Amino acid sequence: EAAARSGPRWFPWFRLGETQLDLNEFATTSFSKARERFSGTPSEDANLEFLHAFSGLQDSNPRPAQLSEIEKRLRRCLELGRDDRAVRSNLGDVLRLQMQFAAATDEYARALKFVPKDLWSKRQRIACFVELNRFEEALLELQQLAKLEPVDLADLAQIIDGNPRAVLFRSAGPDAQEVVASVCASRSRLARAFGVTPAGLFGEV
Repeated sequence: EAAARSGPRWFPWFRLGETQLDLNEFATTSFSKARERFSGTPSEDANLEFLHAFSGLQDSNPRPAQLSEIEKRLRRCLELGRDDRAVRSNLGDVLRLQMQFAAATDEYARALKFVPKDLWSKRQRIACFVELNRFEEALLELQQLAKLEPVDLADLAQIIDGNPRAVLFRSAGPDAQEVVASVCASRSRLARAFGVTPAGLFGEV
């Protein structure tokens, strides 16, 4: 901090911001100071924009104006050539907080192309599907939906009975109808449908 305050260079402020993030401290001021003094390469500029945006997301309740500024910084990262899981996932977070759920799902999907096992992006994408009432896609993401091949109507009950998952039959009976079963068979699935926690379900219904 002393080095940052003693000179005109941007990099000490940048490093101070990184250190504050590592210590779970609010680092936006430090990155703002670095931005005022910036004189680096496009790659460094992209990293500075990203960390500045990321530090803003650490606020427990960012205001709409803050979210708009954070979104601009993340899109600036993309313009500067930084396109990776972190940028896309954080952009998804910002859009989700702005209640732009469809756009957020697209950004989480892009994040997952970089890191298919990114649990955060998967989890937040599921939350967006629920907000959009796209429950089947949410169930598929949760791997609770078992897809079964052609089946006789007489066999449906045997497959459904005792199955903890929701079950989607793509081709049931002689007319090859789609049938979904057990959608409301668990408290957690009902809670997701109503947009509440399982504990808050009783008051909702």
